[in-house]
Amino acid sequence: MKRIYLIAILLLAGMVAESYAQAAAEKPLAGAGKQTIDVYYFHATRRCYSCNNVENQSKAALEKLYPKQMESGDIVFHSVNFENAEGQRLSKELQTSGITLLIVKGKEKRDLTSEGFMYASRMPEKLQESIKKAIDPML
Repeated sequence: MKRIYLIAILLLAGMVAESYAQAAAEKPLAGAGKQTIDVYYFHATRRCYSCNNVENQSKAALEKLYPKQMESGDIVFHSVNFENAEGQRLSKELQTSGITLLIVKGKEKRDLTSEGFMYASRMPEKLQESIKKAIDPML
């Protein structure tokens, strides 16, 4: 019986050590320490009309509202497929799951997924307002 407990403790210690090693080896959070505002749209490989529309309307709103910041790289739009390896890594770092519209500056995050799907098709100006309300305080 003591052997079983000893083996269980050794296995648990090994798993804990492995998780700490992985955490130390991972890249830092994409926007951490930078002054850039990163807008991420996480999507699947297969995409419906609404998914494409949220991405297109979000990107169009950024280009309309912040053309200078987009040009200079102060605001960057990222379309990320969360089904591939890099997308999964980034999704894990940013603690997202599934389709997500996320605005990140350093450690500050704002999730606009609901607004994206609610407004992109029928009221894109409302989505634009939501994006502006999220980004302006970060500038």
